[in-house]
Amino acid sequence: RRSSDLNYFLNKRTVLFLWCMALSVYAYTEIPAAQNAPLPQEQTQTEMTAAVSQAQAPVQGILSIADCKALEEQYYRMQSFDPQLLLDSFDRIREALNTSFEDAELLNLYFEHAKLISMLYVYEGNRQCGKYDTLIQGEAQDFLRQAEKLTGKHAGFTRYQMSDLAMRYANYLYTKIGVPKNTFAIASAVPVLYRKALMLNPGNIEAAVKLACWHIFPADVTTGNYNSYIESQEEYLEELSAADRFNAYLLYSIYYMKKYESAKGRAYLQKAAALFPNHVLLLRVYENYRNGYFSL
Repeated sequence: RRSSDLNYFLNKRTVLFLWCMALSVYAYTEIPAAQNAPLPQEQTQTEMTAAVSQAQAPVQGILSIADCKALEEQYYRMQSFDPQLLLDSFDRIREALNTSFEDAELLNLYFEHAKLISMLYVYEGNRQCGKYDTLIQGEAQDFLRQAEKLTGKHAGFTRYQMSDLAMRYANYLYTKIGVPKNTFAIASAVPVLYRKALMLNPGNIEAAVKLACWHIFPADVTTGNYNSYIESQEEYLEELSAADRFNAYLLYSIYYMKKYESAKGRAYLQKAAALFPNHVLLLRVYENYRNGYFSL
């Protein structure tokens, strides 16, 4: 099955590249308009920033997982934010890891920050984040390997903690799917990390749902093995973060449209629109549907 995944995604690298290029173009040309558009129940830039600065941040000045999720939601609303808050927090995390590496929570925070930094670099071309991303690419995999060596040892990492770390590293890599030089490496690594996370913790819902979403790309009415797994994970979509739910809604919409179950497909598209109505991927899917294409 792994070979099948690789072959499919290598054939689809152009679609994935266009996806990320669309994000980048939208960031430079459409974000100002999106920021001025009235969105239902949307927080303003000031309110979001205040929420981030006050939400469960540790005394050391390190952003928590909740803070990072808030920034990610802000980004998905097409509202820019000053990356310095994120980068300063990341610097403190790296300093803390140099002092005490055997801290699963710090590594979780490291990879959660890394994902946001990569998003700002890949999708918007932020040069400051680009410098940090180069640093991350040189050390992130080594951090994961060091953690694996400590798994099961006294004061080391548990299998559940390693499952979470594998998922956070996969989320970081996923932001780079459309970068041409990374297509093969990402297509090779991401589904393997999803499966690894599930082997370490079969109850890792995020890993199970994202593996199902990964299978949606090659799935159609003829792919029975893929389809049964995809549909078996559908009940867990609501347990994901807002950004992950949005992406899953879009992919499940595409899945059902490809299966000619248009009512379900449209319902998932409406769910995605309720979360982030001006996101570039939503607008792209709308346009593709109008043109008869069931894809991103």
